[in-house]
Amino acid sequence: MEFPEALHIILKFESGYSNKPSDPGGETNMGISKRAYPKVDILNLTRDQAADIYKSDYWDKCHCDELPAALRLIVFDCAVNQGLATAIGFLQACMGQKIDGVFGSKTLEAIKSINPDKSLQNYAAMRFERYWMNPRFGIYGQGWLKRLLSISILSSSVT
Repeated sequence: MEFPEALHIILKFESGYSNKPSDPGGETNMGISKRAYPKVDILNLTRDQAADIYKSDYWDKCHCDELPAALRLIVFDCAVNQGLATAIGFLQACMGQKIDGVFGSKTLEAIKSINPDKSLQNYAAMRFERYWMNPRFGIYGQGWLKRLLSISILSSSVT
């Protein structure tokens, strides 16, 4: 899976503008929050601007182009929804590496020996557990789990 297709999928989950008091990100548009991007005009954010942010700050920082195809979407989605360090840390855990949440040369080298199908299952399980332990699970849990299930199914169908 390449970035444009992955972005299309992510944007189905990351809907338009919202400003809910219960959302810790505050004002949000297409999943881009004012908390994370205080200098961005969230209300008037365009799809192209959001795509640039997703590409440079999530897809590229997770080295998704270098991951096995089956892991690209789930790692990208985790970075968007659960944080960059979490996404990389889960990937490192799947490879039996020291978990530091930083994608370095050792992580890049370890990717070459990864079993994508087994890693996809383990990665999804780690995401589930983190969602379950989140204090906001009662509010957002059903949506998070639907998202995780959809992303997992789409990821498993990629060859």
